Amino acid sequence: MAYQDQPATFGRRGVAGSAPASTPPSGFSAFTSPRTAESDQEFRRRSQLLVGDVSALLKTSGEEAQRGSGIAGDGINESTLLAYTASYQHAYVGVIQRMADSEFRSLTVGWIWGAFFFPFYWLLYRKMWPHAFLFLCLNTFAVYSMVSRPLVGYGIVLAMNIATAIMGKSLYIARGAKRLRAAKAVRGNLDQLTIGRIGGTSTLAVVLALIIGFVAMFLIMGSVIAYVTAHPELMNAFPSR
Repeated sequence: MAYQDQPATFGRRGVAGSAPASTPPSGFSAFTSPRTAESDQEFRRRSQLLVGDVSALLKTSGEEAQRGSGIAGDGINESTLLAYTASYQHAYVGVIQRMADSEFRSLTVGWIWGAFFFPFYWLLYRKMWPHAFLFLCLNTFAVYSMVSRPLVGYGIVLAMNIATAIMGKSLYIARGAKRLRAAKAVRGNLDQLTIGRIGGTSTLAVVLALIIGFVAMFLIMGSVIAYVTAHPELMNAFPSR
C-alpha cells in the first residue's frame, strides 16, 4: 500500500485539537530548555533559590566549624584565654594554640622556670587555689619523709617541682577555660575587665603566704628553743666535740 499523507489529529481519536498549553519547565530542565519569556522568569527564580541554598549551606558549615573549634560554641577562644592570663601573655601563646583543638581541655607540656623554683608561690600567684593546697599537702608529707628517708623526701620535692614546671601552664589554661565557661553560663557575655578579674594574678596571695610562712617558722623555732631551754637534759643527748 502506497503511503498517503494523513491529516494530523490531536486529542480524541479522529478529532483535530489544539496543542497543549506550554507550561514552565521545572527542575533541571529550567536551565536546559529553549529560552522563552516564561522560561527566563523560571530560570531567574530558580537561580535565586539555588544561590540562597548555597549561601545557607556555607553559613551552616562555617558555624559548625566554629562550634567544633570552641569559638562559637561557648565563646571561649584563644583571645579570651590570652586576656585571662593578664600578664606575661607571650609565655602562654604556644600552649593556648596547642590546646585550642581540644577546646582547652587536654593538657600539653610547656616549661616555666618560676613554677620550678617557687612552685607553691607560683600556683598562688596564678590563683590556682586547689592545686596550691594539694602541693602544700604533698610538700608537707615530703618534709616529714626527709626525717627518716631523706632521699625519698628530696625525690618527692624534686618530682613535684618538675611536674609543676612542665604542666603548670596547661593546667592554668584548662582551669581558666573551665572558670570562664561557668561565669559565662551565669553572667552571659563577659567583657575584658570581668575576664581579667576572673583570671589574672594575685600578688596579695603570695605576700600573705610569705608572711604566714615566716610567722609559722619563727613560732616553730621559738617553741623548739623554749622546749630545749626548759629541758636542759636534752643537751646531753648530743655528743660534744
